[in-house]
Amino acid sequence: AMQVFLLAFFVASVLADTCPFAVAALDEEYYPDSRLVIKPASCSWYEEDSCCKPDVEIDLGSSSEVSGECEDWLNLALCSACSGQSSSFAEADDTEVVVQFCSGFCEEGFSLCKEATLDGIVIADLDDHEDFCSSVLFSGNDNIVIKSVDGEDCFNAGNSVFSGSLIVMVTLSLLNLF
Repeated sequence: AMQVFLLAFFVASVLADTCPFAVAALDEEYYPDSRLVIKPASCSWYEEDSCCKPDVEIDLGSSSEVSGECEDWLNLALCSACSGQSSSFAEADDTEVVVQFCSGFCEEGFSLCKEATLDGIVIADLDDHEDFCSSVLFSGNDNIVIKSVDGEDCFNAGNSVFSGSLIVMVTLSLLNLF
């Protein structure tokens, strides 16, 4: 019975990812680890594995003028904080979170939002996709630093870096120990 308990605890701890957005400065909105959230106010696609508390709402700002495609992209990008897999593309210390967005994802957003104005920022006046992501995403929060990077450990709203096969392999290995 003890082996089954230890195995269940291990699998649960591997499945429950740490949420980097839950640093001291942001703990009002985010859980320290991902969990099921019933009827979230925003980012419902992360309902089964979310870092956001149920009342977190994505707000583009009252002075924003965006197209539908730009708004959809912004919602995907801003909901990255709710992803139960956010520890794969974001790191935190006690005061700030550094979030890595994939360069291609930022390029797509820059293209879709080129005609937009977001909280007084005219997107067409920005230099490039890196300037766009770092200037626009989470712009109202000094505790979040945005980087546009190439590689695998970055958010792109489509490809999860989570590998269920790794958990299956580890679980099978542990079962062989008992």
